[in-house]
Amino acid sequence: MPASAFSSTTTWTGSFDNEWALAANWSNNVPGVLSNDADIPNIAPSPNLSTLTESVPGLLTVEAGATVVIGTGSLTVGTLSTAVSGTSAFSISSGTLHVTGTSSLGSTISAIGLGIIQLDLAVTLAQTLTLGSTGGSITLGATVDGAAANTQDFRVEAGGGTISRGGAVGGGRR
Repeated sequence: MPASAFSSTTTWTGSFDNEWALAANWSNNVPGVLSNDADIPNIAPSPNLSTLTESVPGLLTVEAGATVVIGTGSLTVGTLSTAVSGTSAFSISSGTLHVTGTSSLGSTISAIGLGIIQLDLAVTLAQTLTLGSTGGSITLGATVDGAAANTQDFRVEAGGGTISRGGAVGGGRR
């Protein structure tokens, strides 16, 4: 699709149902896949990528308290930002979250079952990146750093899964 076909930003409304790809669930009837940037506010229902393979070429912002559910589908985003909150920004059961650019993660991202989290470039963590105990994997392609203002511990955990990294882990409290 030519770049001119992309809208600048679209916002999840969930006004019809929870299906990510349905235009009626997005502001201006523009799904996240057809936008440079997408915003997920804390509203019900949460967007669900049950079996879809989708992408957001620019920035995906998951606001405080909001959750994106990935079943067996996959979501590729250019840049990911999650607000600092105590809830999961993503719940990945056996699908994939792939971030090709930098990430600033303030919320917990959970991969349960065979879920996969792949972060290609620098990652700033303010809370926990977690894998469930039955499998899955986290791939960190570059530096992982704690947020400068972070007063909590940050952890990258795998219970029965695997973690691989291509860069240093530093900053913050570990």
